[in-house]
Amino acid sequence: MPEFEEEEKWVCHGCIGDEYLKEELAKGEEIRECSYCGQTQPGISLEDLAERIDEIVDRYFRRTESEAEWGWRETATYSVEEMLGEIAELEEEIGEDVRSYLEAKHTGRRDYKDGIQNPFDEEACYERMPPNHWPYTESWDLLKRSLRSNVRFFHKNAKDVLNGFFSGLEDLQTYDGENAVRSFGPGGDVQSVYRARIAETKKEIREFLTSPCLELGPPPPDKTPSGRMNAAGIPAFYGGLSEDVCVAEVRPPVGSNVVVARFEIIRPIRLLDFGRLKKIVVKGSYFEPDFEYRLGRNVFLSRLVNEIKQPVTPAREEREYLATQVVAEYLALVIDPQLDGVIFPSSQIDGDGENVVLFPRASRVEPDSTPVGTTFRFGLGTHSDFDFEGIVTVWEIPPTPTEEGPREEPASGPSPISSDFFESPENDEDREFFGPPRETTLRMDLNGIQVWEITGVTYARDERRVKRRRENEEEEDPGDMLL
Repeated sequence: MPEFEEEEKWVCHGCIGDEYLKEELAKGEEIRECSYCGQTQPGISLEDLAERIDEIVDRYFRRTESEAEWGWRETATYSVEEMLGEIAELEEEIGEDVRSYLEAKHTGRRDYKDGIQNPFDEEACYERMPPNHWPYTESWDLLKRSLRSNVRFFHKNAKDVLNGFFSGLEDLQTYDGENAVRSFGPGGDVQSVYRARIAETKKEIREFLTSPCLELGPPPPDKTPSGRMNAAGIPAFYGGLSEDVCVAEVRPPVGSNVVVARFEIIRPIRLLDFGRLKKIVVKGSYFEPDFEYRLGRNVFLSRLVNEIKQPVTPAREEREYLATQVVAEYLALVIDPQLDGVIFPSSQIDGDGENVVLFPRASRVEPDSTPVGTTFRFGLGTHSDFDFEGIVTVWEIPPTPTEEGPREEPASGPSPISSDFFESPENDEDREFFGPPRETTLRMDLNGIQVWEITGVTYARDERRVKRRRENEEEEDPGDMLL
């Protein structure tokens, strides 16, 4: 049976590496001479320190096989010494005394007699237990069910639930030190975004190129359908960080054309990168009361990103998008500081493709300078078996000075990107009701528009062979193998 020296030892706060525990112990009133460094300072007895560490081991770690035998495991494996260092950042001598104390404590338990390895034996190995994300997952599932079948507007619990998910966004960073909230525009990570529309006919191509800001920018409210991050009637800018992404997202059929436009971001905006939420590192101490909950939230946010990026069939969009629409409005209007949009991984691109959604106040496009009354001629490029010029030319024929007059809006209604659909509220009362004014955020690159002819489609796939067998009495019951 292992023996532990009964002499009571004192560990001063200066010999503790964990900053949270060190600060807590430094505030203690009991002062003694440290058994390890000789300084007379506040601290904790070795026995009390070991007991606190034992509680943390039970909460965050579990026994596993040795690393040598199970080297294929993806989960990091810790020796007892490494685990104790991970928890409290103890010096080797203190860590060994803690281990010896806990080994002696657990030797007396019936569970570890009769040849069963003591959990704090020098050869024992551990791994981290998966964080408990179920409180967050359950809250999210309840919110979704409630929005679909019970309360859609004025949901009294939605704000509290989402506060629990997204509090402290400004402080979240990935393992590489990247912030979850990114800055776009002048001086930011990204200076431009792309947007695409399918053109089924040459006539539609000409229409898009005649009024590109109107046709390729966000649609007007009366033509805005429900989307992943917006309710019907509330315009938002859906685009991508690359041309390939935004074309893939509109899912054009072979034989169609896609008109792609680049938009320069002309003022600083802030976006939450959902993709980075999958790589967030939780900083802190095992001794912090809320550390377990922050670990669980981290796992939940990663699962939420996977859910948000999943494609939804048109028949299910109205119901399935309700919860993500609530998330978007919360991020745009409730949290402080407010966000201007989100970035999330594309489900149509195999790799690092990223979608961008700009919320209404950040989706206003600067009007172009084309005079009213301008007429257009188009050269869509020569295309034959022997020659394909590949250039689409738009000739603008300005009106004569006597023809030019005040710019009029299209008959279909005011353009959300070039007129007063996003004008500032006229007075303080309107501003309080409608929110802050919408600033111009985007400027279309009129010379950067492209027309893509879709000549084929390729697929990233996982293949599964189908093996057909006839069941007979000699074969085992297929059980769970059946679909």
